[in-house]
Amino acid sequence: MEPWQKDFLQMIEGITSEAEQFLDGVLEVVEEIATDIDQLLTEAIVPVVEICLGLETVVGDATQPIIQTVQPMIEEHSACIGCRHYYGQVHGDNLLICAMHPYGWDEDACPDWQSTWPEKH
Repeated sequence: MEPWQKDFLQMIEGITSEAEQFLDGVLEVVEEIATDIDQLLTEAIVPVVEICLGLETVVGDATQPIIQTVQPMIEEHSACIGCRHYYGQVHGDNLLICAMHPYGWDEDACPDWQSTWPEKH
């Protein structure tokens, strides 16, 4: 091999080594930034998600009497309107109206009916 070829090969190896070191440095910086962003998002998003899930529970609990009052009209179980025992959830393919009358009450007044709303004294 001639001297200029050896010099050229050494120059290429040097450039390759410098490029590799530069890219390793860039990779380290990118990994640090990604870690910081991940930590920041985790710290910012997790509390928001927890608040949203908590609100869903609170809203569900607060609207339960309204749902129990209105839902039976939609389901066409007039004897169940406003009853605290109304359940109206589907399990598999079966609609469960309440524990005492799983398929609902066929007549106008259910003997087990109790108001969803608290009585005023």
